[in-house]
Amino acid sequence: MNLLYLNTKTIRLLSFKKDIFRQIEVDLFAKTYETEIFNTEDPNIDIIASAVKESYNNIFHNKKKTNKFVLILSAPPFEIIRAELPTDISANTEKSFISQKVISTFPNETKLYTYSTENFNNKKTAVIYALDKRLTAQIKSAFDILDFKLEHIIPEPALYFHLFANTLSKTKTEHIWFMNTTVFNNQILAEGYFYDNLGAEKTPKISLTAKNEEELKQKIIEIREKKEAEFKFHRLILGGYLAHNTRQDILTKELGIWVNPLYKIVEEYHLENLKKFVNYDHTNEKFWDFLPQLASLINKDSPAVKIDKSLETSYRSGIIKTESKGMLNQFKPGGFVFNFLISLILAFSIMYGYSRIQGQTGGFNLSLPNNLLSRQQPTATPQPTAVPTNTPTPTPSINKEEINIKILNGSGVRGQAGKLQTYLEEKGYSQIITGNADNFDYTKTEIQYKSEQLMTVVRDDLKEVVDNPSLKLLEDDSNADIVIIIGSDLSLE
Repeated sequence: MNLLYLNTKTIRLLSFKKDIFRQIEVDLFAKTYETEIFNTEDPNIDIIASAVKESYNNIFHNKKKTNKFVLILSAPPFEIIRAELPTDISANTEKSFISQKVISTFPNETKLYTYSTENFNNKKTAVIYALDKRLTAQIKSAFDILDFKLEHIIPEPALYFHLFANTLSKTKTEHIWFMNTTVFNNQILAEGYFYDNLGAEKTPKISLTAKNEEELKQKIIEIREKKEAEFKFHRLILGGYLAHNTRQDILTKELGIWVNPLYKIVEEYHLENLKKFVNYDHTNEKFWDFLPQLASLINKDSPAVKIDKSLETSYRSGIIKTESKGMLNQFKPGGFVFNFLISLILAFSIMYGYSRIQGQTGGFNLSLPNNLLSRQQPTATPQPTAVPTNTPTPTPSINKEEINIKILNGSGVRGQAGKLQTYLEEKGYSQIITGNADNFDYTKTEIQYKSEQLMTVVRDDLKEVVDNPSLKLLEDDSNADIVIIIGSDLSLE
Protein backbone atom coordinates (compact mmCIF):
# COMPACT_ATOMS: atom_id res chain seq x y z
CA MET A 1 0.00 0.00 0.00
CA ASN A 2 1.12 3.57 -0.70
CA LEU A 3 0.51 6.09 2.09
CA LEU A 4 0.87 9.58 0.65
CA TYR A 5 1.00 12.86 2.56
CA LEU A 6 0.38 15.99 0.46
CA ASN A 7 0.76 19.58 1.59
CA THR A 8 1.21 22.99 -0.07
CA LYS A 9 4.83 22.41 -1.09
CA THR A 10 5.59 18.99 0.36
CA ILE A 11 4.96 15.40 -0.69
CA ARG A 12 5.96 12.36 1.36
CA LEU A 13 5.34 8.76 0.34
CA LEU A 14 5.67 5.70 2.56
CA SER A 15 5.12 2.46 0.68
CA PHE A 16 5.09 -1.01 2.15
CA LYS A 17 4.65 -4.52 0.77
CA LYS A 18 5.45 -8.11 1.63
CA ASP A 19 8.41 -9.84 0.02
CA ILE A 20 8.52 -13.47 -1.09
CA PHE A 21 9.30 -14.50 2.50
CA ARG A 22 6.18 -12.64 3.76
CA GLN A 23 8.39 -10.04 5.45
CA ILE A 24 7.27 -6.40 5.28
CA GLU A 25 9.42 -4.11 3.14
CA VAL A 26 9.16 -0.32 3.52
CA ASP A 27 10.45 2.38 1.18
CA LEU A 28 10.32 6.16 1.60
CA PHE A 29 10.37 9.27 -0.55
CA ALA A 30 10.09 12.91 0.53
CA LYS A 31 10.49 16.17 -1.32
CA THR A 32 9.76 19.82 -0.59
CA TYR A 33 9.36 21.95 -3.71
CA GLU A 34 10.22 25.61 -4.13
CA THR A 35 6.86 26.31 -5.74
CA GLU A 36 3.35 25.35 -4.69
CA ILE A 37 2.18 21.87 -5.72
CA PHE A 38 -1.17 21.71 -3.91
CA ASN A 39 -3.57 24.65 -3.72
CA THR A 40 -6.88 23.72 -2.13
CA GLU A 41 -8.67 26.69 -3.73
CA ASP A 42 -7.47 26.12 -7.29
CA PRO A 43 -5.61 22.79 -7.56
CA ASN A 44 -3.52 22.18 -10.68
CA ILE A 45 -4.20 18.58 -11.66
CA ASP A 46 -1.10 18.23 -13.84
CA ILE A 47 1.24 19.49 -11.11
CA ILE A 48 -0.27 17.15 -8.49
CA ALA A 49 -0.03 14.21 -10.90
CA SER A 50 3.59 15.06 -11.70
CA ALA A 51 4.54 15.16 -8.00
CA VAL A 52 2.73 11.88 -7.28
CA LYS A 53 4.42 10.20 -10.25
CA GLU A 54 7.87 11.42 -9.13
CA SER A 55 7.35 10.00 -5.65
CA TYR A 56 6.05 6.67 -7.04
CA ASN A 57 8.99 6.33 -9.45
CA ASN A 58 11.46 6.75 -6.59
CA ILE A 59 10.31 3.83 -4.43
CA PHE A 60 11.02 0.11 -4.84
CA HIS A 61 13.21 0.53 -7.93
CA ASN A 62 12.94 -2.42 -10.32
CA LYS A 63 10.46 -4.15 -8.03
CA LYS A 64 6.79 -4.89 -8.38
CA LYS A 65 4.67 -2.34 -6.50
CA THR A 66 0.99 -1.56 -6.03
CA ASN A 67 -0.84 1.34 -7.65
CA LYS A 68 -3.27 1.71 -4.72
CA PHE A 69 -3.01 4.87 -2.63
CA VAL A 70 -4.28 6.26 0.66
CA LEU A 71 -3.97 10.03 0.87
CA ILE A 72 -3.49 12.00 4.10
CA LEU A 73 -4.60 15.66 4.14
CA SER A 74 -4.46 18.28 6.85
CA ALA A 75 -7.19 20.63 8.12
CA PRO A 76 -7.84 22.59 5.98
CA PRO A 77 -8.83 21.31 3.41
CA PHE A 78 -10.69 19.12 5.92
CA GLU A 79 -13.17 21.15 7.96
CA ILE A 80 -13.92 20.01 11.51
CA ILE A 81 -17.35 20.20 13.15
CA ARG A 82 -18.89 18.46 16.16
CA ALA A 83 -22.29 17.04 16.99
CA GLU A 84 -23.51 15.83 20.38
CA LEU A 85 -25.31 12.48 20.11
CA PRO A 86 -27.77 10.66 22.34
CA THR A 87 -25.83 8.00 24.26
CA ASP A 88 -28.28 5.25 23.21
CA ILE A 89 -28.44 6.17 19.51
CA SER A 90 -28.40 3.22 17.08
CA ALA A 91 -25.79 2.91 14.33
CA ASN A 92 -28.26 3.63 11.49
CA THR A 93 -29.82 6.59 13.28
CA GLU A 94 -26.36 7.90 14.09
CA LYS A 95 -25.40 7.96 10.40
CA SER A 96 -28.61 9.80 9.49
CA PHE A 97 -28.07 12.29 12.30
CA ILE A 98 -24.50 13.01 11.18
CA SER A 99 -25.61 13.41 7.56
CA GLN A 100 -28.21 16.02 8.54
CA LYS A 101 -25.63 17.84 10.64
CA VAL A 102 -23.29 18.11 7.64
CA ILE A 103 -26.11 19.31 5.35
CA SER A 104 -27.27 21.95 7.83
CA THR A 105 -23.71 23.18 8.46
CA PHE A 106 -22.85 23.42 4.75
CA PRO A 107 -26.24 24.16 3.09
CA ASN A 108 -24.77 25.49 -0.17
CA GLU A 109 -21.91 23.04 -0.53
CA THR A 110 -21.54 19.35 -1.31
CA LYS A 111 -19.33 17.61 1.23
CA LEU A 112 -17.90 14.14 1.61
CA TYR A 113 -17.27 13.34 5.25
CA THR A 114 -16.08 10.87 7.81
CA TYR A 115 -16.32 10.94 11.58
CA SER A 116 -15.29 9.37 14.86
CA THR A 117 -17.24 9.22 18.12
CA GLU A 118 -15.96 9.68 21.65
CA ASN A 119 -17.64 9.13 25.01
CA PHE A 120 -16.68 11.53 27.77
CA ASN A 121 -18.45 12.56 31.00
CA ASN A 122 -21.56 10.55 30.05
CA LYS A 123 -21.81 12.36 26.72
CA LYS A 124 -21.33 10.98 23.24
CA THR A 125 -19.90 13.35 20.64
CA ALA A 126 -19.13 12.94 16.95
CA VAL A 127 -16.11 14.74 15.53
CA ILE A 128 -16.86 15.18 11.83
CA TYR A 129 -14.25 15.78 9.13
CA ALA A 130 -15.81 17.26 5.98
CA LEU A 131 -14.10 17.53 2.58
CA ASP A 132 -15.36 19.44 -0.45
CA LYS A 133 -16.66 17.00 -3.06
CA ARG A 134 -15.42 19.01 -6.04
CA LEU A 135 -11.92 19.24 -4.56
CA THR A 136 -11.98 15.48 -3.92
CA ALA A 137 -12.94 14.85 -7.55
CA GLN A 138 -10.08 17.06 -8.73
CA ILE A 139 -7.58 15.23 -6.52
CA LYS A 140 -8.88 11.87 -7.74
CA SER A 141 -8.42 13.04 -11.34
CA ALA A 142 -4.69 13.50 -10.73
CA PHE A 143 -4.50 9.81 -9.75
CA ASP A 144 -6.76 8.75 -12.65
CA ILE A 145 -4.35 10.33 -15.14
CA LEU A 146 -1.63 8.00 -13.87
CA ASP A 147 -3.94 4.94 -13.74
CA PHE A 148 -3.51 4.92 -9.95
CA LYS A 149 -6.34 4.00 -7.62
CA LEU A 150 -7.07 6.47 -4.81
CA GLU A 151 -8.96 4.44 -2.19
CA HIS A 152 -9.25 6.68 0.90
CA ILE A 153 -8.46 10.16 2.14
CA ILE A 154 -7.63 10.36 5.86
CA PRO A 155 -7.76 13.54 7.99
CA GLU A 156 -4.34 14.15 9.55
CA PRO A 157 -5.65 15.51 12.90
CA ALA A 158 -7.58 12.28 13.52
CA LEU A 159 -4.39 10.24 13.09
CA TYR A 160 -2.45 12.34 15.60
CA PHE A 161 -5.23 12.16 18.19
CA HIS A 162 -5.03 8.37 18.33
CA LEU A 163 -1.34 8.55 19.22
CA PHE A 164 -1.97 10.15 22.61
CA ALA A 165 -5.70 9.51 23.26
CA ASN A 166 -4.87 6.82 25.85
CA THR A 167 -3.08 9.43 28.00
CA LEU A 168 -6.14 11.68 28.35
CA SER A 169 -8.19 11.83 31.54
CA LYS A 170 -11.48 9.91 31.51
CA THR A 171 -13.21 12.40 33.83
CA LYS A 172 -11.36 15.73 33.69
CA THR A 173 -11.47 18.03 30.65
CA GLU A 174 -8.01 18.56 29.15
CA HIS A 175 -6.85 20.98 26.46
CA ILE A 176 -3.87 19.66 24.55
CA TRP A 177 -1.55 21.27 22.06
CA PHE A 178 0.14 18.73 19.81
CA MET A 179 3.14 19.73 17.68
CA ASN A 180 5.55 17.73 15.56
CA THR A 181 8.94 19.36 14.90
CA THR A 182 11.35 18.60 12.05
CA VAL A 183 14.42 20.25 10.51
CA PHE A 184 14.54 21.32 6.84
CA ASN A 185 17.02 23.63 5.08
CA ASN A 186 18.55 24.66 8.41
CA GLN A 187 15.15 25.72 9.74
CA ILE A 188 12.93 24.14 12.37
CA LEU A 189 9.40 23.40 11.20
CA ALA A 190 6.62 22.88 13.77
CA GLU A 191 3.11 21.77 12.81
CA GLY A 192 0.16 20.65 14.90
CA TYR A 193 -3.37 21.06 16.22
CA PHE A 194 -5.34 21.86 19.36
CA TYR A 195 -7.28 18.99 20.99
CA ASP A 196 -9.48 18.19 23.95
CA ASN A 197 -10.74 14.85 25.29
CA LEU A 198 -13.02 14.39 22.26
CA GLY A 199 -10.49 15.01 19.50
CA ALA A 200 -9.35 17.84 17.23
CA GLU A 201 -10.87 21.26 17.78
CA LYS A 202 -12.15 23.50 14.97
CA THR A 203 -8.97 25.61 14.96
CA PRO A 204 -7.02 25.04 11.73
CA LYS A 205 -3.53 23.62 11.63
CA ILE A 206 -0.78 25.64 13.35
CA SER A 207 2.43 25.91 11.27
CA LEU A 208 5.57 27.63 12.58
CA THR A 209 9.01 28.18 11.08
CA ALA A 210 12.04 29.25 13.11
CA LYS A 211 15.78 29.71 12.50
CA ASN A 212 16.69 28.14 15.82
CA GLU A 213 15.29 26.59 18.99
CA GLU A 214 15.07 29.86 20.90
CA GLU A 215 13.01 31.52 18.17
CA LEU A 216 10.65 28.54 18.04
CA LYS A 217 10.22 28.52 21.83
CA GLN A 218 9.33 32.22 21.77
CA LYS A 219 6.69 31.65 19.07
CA ILE A 220 5.19 28.79 21.09
CA ILE A 221 5.00 31.02 24.19
CA GLU A 222 3.26 33.78 22.19
CA ILE A 223 0.59 31.41 20.85
CA ARG A 224 0.12 29.81 24.29
CA GLU A 225 -0.45 33.19 25.94
CA LYS A 226 -2.90 34.24 23.22
CA LYS A 227 -4.93 31.01 23.38
CA GLU A 228 -5.03 30.96 27.18
CA ALA A 229 -7.40 33.93 26.99
CA GLU A 230 -9.93 31.32 25.80
CA PHE A 231 -8.90 28.29 27.89
CA LYS A 232 -5.98 26.96 29.88
CA PHE A 233 -3.62 24.50 28.24
CA HIS A 234 -2.90 21.42 30.29
CA ARG A 235 -0.16 19.91 28.15
CA LEU A 236 2.02 20.37 25.11
CA ILE A 237 2.70 17.02 23.43
CA LEU A 238 5.86 17.52 21.44
CA GLY A 239 7.22 15.23 18.75
CA GLY A 240 10.40 15.20 16.74
CA TYR A 241 13.55 17.29 16.84
CA LEU A 242 12.80 19.61 19.78
CA ALA A 243 11.46 16.78 21.96
CA HIS A 244 14.56 14.59 21.78
CA ASN A 245 17.13 17.41 21.79
CA THR A 246 15.90 19.22 24.92
CA ARG A 247 15.20 17.89 28.40
CA GLN A 248 11.53 17.61 29.33
CA ASP A 249 11.84 19.50 32.64
CA ILE A 250 13.77 22.37 31.02
CA LEU A 251 11.18 22.71 28.22
CA THR A 252 8.34 22.69 30.75
CA LYS A 253 9.95 25.53 32.71
CA GLU A 254 10.87 27.60 29.62
CA LEU A 255 7.51 27.29 27.83
CA GLY A 256 5.33 27.64 30.93
CA ILE A 257 3.33 24.54 30.04
CA TRP A 258 3.73 20.87 30.93
CA VAL A 259 5.59 19.14 28.08
CA ASN A 260 5.17 15.45 27.17
CA PRO A 261 7.61 14.01 24.59
CA LEU A 262 5.59 12.07 22.04
CA TYR A 263 8.28 9.40 21.65
CA LYS A 264 7.68 8.27 25.25
CA ILE A 265 3.95 7.90 24.57
CA VAL A 266 4.67 5.99 21.34
CA GLU A 267 7.07 3.64 23.13
CA GLU A 268 4.55 2.91 25.88
CA TYR A 269 1.42 2.38 23.76
CA HIS A 270 2.35 1.70 20.13
CA LEU A 271 5.85 0.27 19.92
CA GLU A 272 4.87 -3.34 19.11
CA ASN A 273 2.74 -2.25 16.14
CA LEU A 274 5.46 0.02 14.79
CA LYS A 275 8.14 -2.68 14.98
CA LYS A 276 6.24 -4.62 12.32
CA PHE A 277 6.99 -1.88 9.80
CA VAL A 278 10.08 0.10 10.85
CA ASN A 279 13.23 -0.14 12.89
CA TYR A 280 12.03 2.36 15.48
CA ASP A 281 14.50 4.96 16.71
CA HIS A 282 13.03 8.16 18.12
CA THR A 283 16.23 10.09 17.32
CA ASN A 284 15.88 9.25 13.62
CA GLU A 285 14.52 12.39 11.94
CA LYS A 286 12.93 10.37 9.13
CA PHE A 287 10.56 8.82 11.66
CA TRP A 288 9.10 12.24 12.47
CA ASP A 289 9.03 13.32 8.82
CA PHE A 290 6.67 10.42 8.12
CA LEU A 291 4.65 10.61 11.35
CA PRO A 292 1.20 10.87 9.63
CA GLN A 293 1.85 7.67 7.67
CA LEU A 294 3.20 5.79 10.68
CA ALA A 295 0.21 6.96 12.72
CA SER A 296 -2.09 5.46 10.07
CA LEU A 297 -0.25 2.12 10.36
CA ILE A 298 -0.75 2.19 14.13
CA ASN A 299 -4.46 2.93 13.81
CA LYS A 300 -5.95 1.11 10.84
CA ASP A 301 -9.45 2.06 12.02
CA SER A 302 -8.92 5.82 11.72
CA PRO A 303 -11.84 7.71 10.11
CA ALA A 304 -11.40 8.00 6.35
CA VAL A 305 -13.32 9.32 3.36
CA LYS A 306 -13.85 6.39 1.03
CA ILE A 307 -13.34 7.11 -2.66
CA ASP A 308 -15.77 4.78 -4.41
CA LYS A 309 -17.40 4.43 -7.79
CA SER A 310 -20.04 7.04 -7.02
CA LEU A 311 -17.34 9.69 -7.49
CA GLU A 312 -16.50 9.50 -11.18
CA THR A 313 -14.30 12.16 -12.78
CA SER A 314 -13.22 13.01 -16.29
CA TYR A 315 -10.12 14.96 -17.25
CA ARG A 316 -10.12 16.99 -20.46
CA SER A 317 -7.83 20.01 -20.87
CA GLY A 318 -7.94 20.88 -17.20
CA ILE A 319 -11.75 20.77 -16.97
CA ILE A 320 -13.03 18.58 -14.17
CA LYS A 321 -16.62 17.51 -13.83
CA THR A 322 -18.18 15.21 -11.27
CA GLU A 323 -20.52 12.64 -12.75
CA SER A 324 -22.94 10.15 -11.29
CA LYS A 325 -22.55 6.66 -12.66
CA GLY A 326 -26.15 5.61 -11.87
CA MET A 327 -28.40 5.22 -14.94
CA LEU A 328 -31.44 6.45 -13.00
CA ASN A 329 -29.98 9.94 -13.05
CA GLN A 330 -29.86 9.81 -16.84
CA PHE A 331 -33.66 9.54 -17.00
CA LYS A 332 -34.03 12.81 -15.11
CA PRO A 333 -34.49 16.09 -17.07
CA GLY A 334 -31.10 17.01 -18.51
CA GLY A 335 -29.81 13.44 -18.48
CA PHE A 336 -28.50 11.80 -21.64
CA VAL A 337 -31.23 9.16 -21.88
CA PHE A 338 -33.94 11.73 -21.17
CA ASN A 339 -32.66 14.08 -23.90
CA PHE A 340 -32.30 11.18 -26.35
CA LEU A 341 -35.90 10.02 -25.80
CA ILE A 342 -37.27 13.55 -26.24
CA SER A 343 -35.29 13.96 -29.46
CA LEU A 344 -36.51 10.56 -30.74
CA ILE A 345 -40.15 11.41 -30.00
CA LEU A 346 -39.87 14.78 -31.76
CA ALA A 347 -38.18 13.20 -34.79
CA PHE A 348 -40.82 10.44 -34.96
CA SER A 349 -43.65 13.02 -34.74
CA ILE A 350 -42.20 15.13 -37.56
CA MET A 351 -41.64 12.11 -39.79
CA TYR A 352 -45.10 10.72 -39.05
CA GLY A 353 -46.77 14.04 -39.79
CA TYR A 354 -44.85 14.41 -42.99
CA SER A 355 -45.78 10.88 -44.10
CA ARG A 356 -49.48 11.57 -43.51
CA ILE A 357 -49.33 14.64 -45.71
CA GLN A 358 -47.44 12.81 -48.45
CA GLY A 359 -49.71 9.78 -48.13
CA GLN A 360 -52.76 11.88 -48.96
CA THR A 361 -51.10 13.06 -52.18
CA GLY A 362 -49.81 9.64 -53.18
CA GLY A 363 -46.20 10.40 -52.16
CA PHE A 364 -43.87 9.04 -49.52
CA ASN A 365 -45.12 6.48 -46.91
CA LEU A 366 -43.30 6.09 -43.57
CA SER A 367 -42.03 2.62 -42.79
CA LEU A 368 -39.76 1.62 -39.90
CA PRO A 369 -37.02 -1.01 -40.15
CA ASN A 370 -38.20 -4.46 -39.21
CA ASN A 371 -35.68 -4.79 -36.40
CA LEU A 372 -37.37 -1.86 -34.60
CA LEU A 373 -40.80 -3.52 -34.81
CA SER A 374 -42.08 -6.35 -32.68
CA ARG A 375 -42.52 -9.35 -34.94
CA GLN A 376 -44.82 -12.27 -34.42
CA GLN A 377 -42.76 -15.40 -34.89
CA PRO A 378 -44.30 -18.72 -35.96
CA THR A 379 -45.06 -21.01 -33.04
CA ALA A 380 -42.26 -23.49 -32.62
CA THR A 381 -42.84 -27.17 -31.93
CA PRO A 382 -42.37 -27.73 -28.19
CA GLN A 383 -39.14 -29.57 -27.36
CA PRO A 384 -38.42 -31.50 -24.18
CA THR A 385 -36.50 -29.33 -21.69
CA ALA A 386 -33.45 -30.81 -20.05
CA VAL A 387 -33.50 -30.57 -16.29
CA PRO A 388 -30.28 -28.82 -15.17
CA THR A 389 -28.09 -30.69 -12.75
CA ASN A 390 -27.40 -28.70 -9.58
CA THR A 391 -23.67 -28.30 -9.17
CA PRO A 392 -22.63 -27.38 -5.66
CA THR A 393 -20.86 -23.99 -5.45
CA PRO A 394 -17.31 -24.45 -4.18
CA THR A 395 -16.58 -22.73 -0.87
CA PRO A 396 -13.99 -19.99 -1.49
CA SER A 397 -10.73 -20.49 0.37
CA ILE A 398 -9.77 -17.93 3.00
CA ASN A 399 -6.21 -16.67 3.43
CA LYS A 400 -5.83 -15.93 7.13
CA GLU A 401 -2.80 -13.75 6.43
CA GLU A 402 -5.01 -11.26 4.57
CA ILE A 403 -7.64 -10.83 7.32
CA ASN A 404 -7.26 -7.47 9.09
CA ILE A 405 -7.89 -8.06 12.80
CA LYS A 406 -8.08 -5.47 15.57
CA ILE A 407 -7.85 -6.70 19.17
CA LEU A 408 -9.10 -4.42 21.96
CA ASN A 409 -8.52 -5.27 25.60
CA GLY A 410 -11.76 -4.75 27.53
CA SER A 411 -10.99 -7.17 30.38
CA GLY A 412 -8.82 -4.94 32.53
CA VAL A 413 -6.14 -7.65 32.66
CA ARG A 414 -2.84 -6.18 31.50
CA GLY A 415 -1.24 -7.82 28.46
CA GLN A 416 -4.28 -9.81 27.28
CA ALA A 417 -4.36 -8.14 23.85
CA GLY A 418 -0.71 -9.02 23.23
CA LYS A 419 -1.24 -12.61 24.35
CA LEU A 420 -4.24 -13.05 22.07
CA GLN A 421 -2.27 -11.52 19.19
CA THR A 422 0.48 -14.14 19.71
CA TYR A 423 -2.14 -16.89 19.93
CA LEU A 424 -3.74 -15.86 16.62
CA GLU A 425 -0.39 -15.44 14.89
CA GLU A 426 0.34 -19.07 15.76
CA LYS A 427 -2.96 -19.90 14.02
CA GLY A 428 -1.73 -18.25 10.80
CA TYR A 429 -3.00 -14.66 11.10
CA SER A 430 -0.53 -11.82 10.50
CA GLN A 431 -2.46 -8.55 9.97
CA ILE A 432 -3.18 -7.80 13.66
CA ILE A 433 -3.14 -4.58 15.65
CA THR A 434 -3.93 -4.14 19.36
CA GLY A 435 -5.26 -1.46 21.67
CA ASN A 436 -7.58 -0.82 24.59
CA ALA A 437 -11.39 -0.92 24.47
CA ASP A 438 -13.54 2.03 25.50
CA ASN A 439 -13.73 0.52 29.00
CA PHE A 440 -12.48 -2.50 30.97
CA ASP A 441 -15.88 -3.81 32.09
CA TYR A 442 -16.43 -6.39 29.35
CA THR A 443 -17.37 -9.71 30.96
CA LYS A 444 -18.05 -11.42 27.63
CA THR A 445 -15.69 -11.46 24.67
CA GLU A 446 -17.20 -9.86 21.57
CA ILE A 447 -16.43 -10.54 17.90
CA GLN A 448 -17.42 -7.81 15.47
CA TYR A 449 -17.34 -8.82 11.81
CA LYS A 450 -18.06 -7.71 8.26
CA SER A 451 -18.25 -11.17 6.69
CA GLU A 452 -20.01 -14.08 8.36
CA GLN A 453 -17.60 -16.42 6.61
CA LEU A 454 -14.55 -14.69 8.12
CA MET A 455 -16.24 -14.55 11.52
CA THR A 456 -16.84 -18.31 11.45
CA VAL A 457 -13.15 -18.98 10.73
CA VAL A 458 -11.95 -16.69 13.53
CA ARG A 459 -14.56 -17.95 16.03
CA ASP A 460 -13.52 -21.56 15.37
CA ASP A 461 -9.88 -20.65 16.00
CA LEU A 462 -10.86 -19.05 19.33
CA LYS A 463 -12.79 -22.07 20.65
CA GLU A 464 -9.88 -23.16 22.80
CA VAL A 465 -9.77 -19.87 24.73
CA VAL A 466 -13.36 -18.58 24.79
CA ASP A 467 -16.77 -20.25 24.76
CA ASN A 468 -19.75 -18.69 23.01
CA PRO A 469 -18.50 -15.13 22.35
CA SER A 470 -21.11 -12.51 21.50
CA LEU A 471 -21.33 -11.56 17.82
CA LYS A 472 -21.98 -8.16 16.32
CA LEU A 473 -22.04 -6.87 12.74
CA LEU A 474 -19.23 -4.41 11.97
CA GLU A 475 -19.79 -1.15 10.08
CA ASP A 476 -18.89 -1.30 6.36
CA ASP A 477 -16.54 1.70 6.61
CA SER A 478 -14.35 0.02 9.23
CA ASN A 479 -10.81 -0.71 8.02
CA ALA A 480 -10.73 -3.90 10.09
CA ASP A 481 -12.38 -7.10 8.85
CA ILE A 482 -12.68 -8.45 12.40
CA VAL A 483 -12.64 -6.61 15.75
CA ILE A 484 -12.22 -8.71 18.91
CA ILE A 485 -13.04 -7.04 22.24
CA ILE A 486 -11.55 -9.16 25.01
CA GLY A 487 -13.79 -9.85 27.99
CA SER A 488 -13.01 -11.41 31.34
CA ASP A 489 -14.24 -14.77 29.99
CA LEU A 490 -11.19 -15.15 27.74
CA SER A 491 -8.86 -17.84 29.09
CA LEU A 492 -5.22 -17.45 28.04
CA GLU A 493 -2.27 -18.95 29.86
